[in-house]
Amino acid sequence: MEGRVLVVDDDPILMMSLRLRLANAGYEVEEAVDGKEALEKLVHFEPDIILADIMMPRMDGYALHSQLRKDPETASIPFIFLSAKSDTSDQLEGLRMGADDYVCKPFEVSNLIERMKKVMERADAVKGYRARADFSGNLSQMSWADVIQIAELNHKSGELVFRNSENERMGSVFFREGQLVNARVGEVEGEEAFFTLMSEREGYFEFFGRTAEVPRAIESSNTAILLKGSRMADEYDVLRRKLPHLKVVFRPTGRQVSDHVEEKVGRERLEEFLRDIEKGLDAGSLIDSGRMSPVRAASILSTLMSEKIVEFIDPEAPGIRQISISTPYSMIEEGLVKVFGIIDRRGLTGILKFNKRLERQSVFFKNGRMVHCFHGKVTGKKAFFRVARERGGTLKFIQQPVAVLPTINSPLPKLLEEANREVARFKGIGREFFEKKVMVDEEKAREILAKKELQGLRKFIALVQQHGKVADIVDSSPLDDSKTVDQINYLTDIGLLRVEGKRIVPVQVVTDSTADIPPELVREKNIVVAPLSIHFGETVYKDGITVTPNSFYEMLKNSKVFPHTSPPSIGDFHQIFRQIVPDRDILCLFLSRKMSKTFENAMSVKEGNYDDYLRSRRRKHGSSEELNIEMLDSRGVSLALGLLVLEAAEKVERGWPLERIVDYIRVTRDKIRTYFVVDTLEYLRRGGRIGKAKALLGSLLQFKPILGIQSGEVAPVTNVRGGKNAQQRVIQMIRKGLENPTAPIKLGVVHADAEKQVRRLKDLLDMNFNCRKIVVSAIGPTVGTHCGPGTVAVTYFPVDEEDLD
Repeated sequence: MEGRVLVVDDDPILMMSLRLRLANAGYEVEEAVDGKEALEKLVHFEPDIILADIMMPRMDGYALHSQLRKDPETASIPFIFLSAKSDTSDQLEGLRMGADDYVCKPFEVSNLIERMKKVMERADAVKGYRARADFSGNLSQMSWADVIQIAELNHKSGELVFRNSENERMGSVFFREGQLVNARVGEVEGEEAFFTLMSEREGYFEFFGRTAEVPRAIESSNTAILLKGSRMADEYDVLRRKLPHLKVVFRPTGRQVSDHVEEKVGRERLEEFLRDIEKGLDAGSLIDSGRMSPVRAASILSTLMSEKIVEFIDPEAPGIRQISISTPYSMIEEGLVKVFGIIDRRGLTGILKFNKRLERQSVFFKNGRMVHCFHGKVTGKKAFFRVARERGGTLKFIQQPVAVLPTINSPLPKLLEEANREVARFKGIGREFFEKKVMVDEEKAREILAKKELQGLRKFIALVQQHGKVADIVDSSPLDDSKTVDQINYLTDIGLLRVEGKRIVPVQVVTDSTADIPPELVREKNIVVAPLSIHFGETVYKDGITVTPNSFYEMLKNSKVFPHTSPPSIGDFHQIFRQIVPDRDILCLFLSRKMSKTFENAMSVKEGNYDDYLRSRRRKHGSSEELNIEMLDSRGVSLALGLLVLEAAEKVERGWPLERIVDYIRVTRDKIRTYFVVDTLEYLRRGGRIGKAKALLGSLLQFKPILGIQSGEVAPVTNVRGGKNAQQRVIQMIRKGLENPTAPIKLGVVHADAEKQVRRLKDLLDMNFNCRKIVVSAIGPTVGTHCGPGTVAVTYFPVDEEDLD
């Protein structure tokens, strides 16, 4: 073999060409689409040389090169820039930064290979040279306390690098003037990373003196953190002596968790740990979860056992039934999920082979963890998703050593969740679609690309022009299959592509005014809103059109007449639908059917006029056209409805087909939770929700009712005294309702003439949760009629990373 090459470029056509030519020349090739992915690949792949483009998304070539040169582990890897920047000044800049060579695009691959050889020969000539570390040693001969004391007594600033006995980097500890400031092990940093390194008893360390340009993540003194780590390490040793092996599982004894244990472990960490125990994770998985250091996890487990809160079961002992974890992956063949579970629980190493399937495919495991997969010519996660999508065939697992480059680096539950979504997305896409031809509208492409330099779009267009057929485009795309289909649908929707015999019908989202979506988002997302009506005596107002929240609450405070509301009429919906159906399908999302007749009125219009609407569509686009009008009950109100509508509108923008959006909304609808903090009971009383005596008592005692939405209806959750207590209680309930408190969530915060309270609640949410998006809005007149001024509400749901925009 000539050497190992890491190629970093977001051009799939160039990447394909380089991969083939370099492989034919005897090189082992690994690929990355940008600098961030390259850094991730370097954890498992040690190249002899790196070839990198300059202009890339997320992290460009300059930033990647700078990052590599700062790290002593990667600083000496030969590096060549590949760039379309051909000016002499650009080449000099690349070489000035310390690159070994600069090759301008386009280039002859044979010429590139010659220049690679020269660069690698120069690197070999100085291979023996390495900058001397300030000090180094062996962990088996020097304790952790001794290593830290050397850095502290000499007021060292720099990086302490640790390697295992195979010389693989484990992590780093950073010092400023002799004081610990941070530590990193993979994605973990701070105290947990330091404790992870402390659990190592063998390996080597080297200290490199330099300015530690890292954020401070360790506040404790050196002595305090060493004592804390030593105590947890002792508990780890005690635990190992208690357990027969690390395959044991645990069950709660029913004993109450004491305040002492909760204070020692931390409430959030304890709840997270107990959830993992309930899932049936064994001791090894609990200790090496990756969310905390092994010594911390072992310390928690030791505490729970010593306090008799949990007890262990040995599944390998005679007479003990193996515990299995139920899986909700309904879109994947059940037998396949069970096989994956067995391999994972038993920590097996080997290859799972599939026979009697159309494409050659296998999945590779190391110690129960999936590390590689191929399906035909496709590898990695994309291949695994295809394996999960297929049905039938026979399975055969062969236990044997596995020597492959890792292309998958996710735990099994996450992989199965992603695969389940991928399979669901493909449900309903017929095989005939993949056989269709795709053509580029050249004039439209020039028009779009002239306005903005869209490198990714340019490459996708090139992919379409090169392959032409949907199936070939999907195979060759670096994106997952469903994302490639989404891209084709989106580009067809905007007129840039034409799919043979297929008109991609755009989708229009329709909702009602109780969604309480900010007007600017309604315009930006092209949402059609059907207004409800508010009746003040003989005067009728249209929600959001002839009355705004501010003017409504003034009227509500001063009026002796209590208003009532009514849904959009059948005629209102007919006027809306008839304008949309000639060109677009419709997705309707309305407030809960148990709260209003809005849904029934819209459904009546659809059922009574569908044939006329279809004829209107076919007159404009041909007799083969179909029409889809989907009606969904949100089972909520205000931003419980509004967030669903915004999610649907965002998926429309991304080119998702209607069927997939409907499936996504149904799943998301079940995740949504809402809490209303009502300022006064008076409006609930005036609306007939509670009695007069109870309202008077609540006002005297300053009770703040917290309401929720259950089974599509507003229902009481609890009462607290005082507004600040109510908001803190809401924070507690959200935390308790999240399976993982650190998971990303999307939120909506609404208020009825209560801007000060909503700002405070928004700050609390930002401080306590991983908020990826917070929509702030006013409660409109329809909902405000029933809850009154001063109401504040929060709606939230957890989201998967890949569904974040």
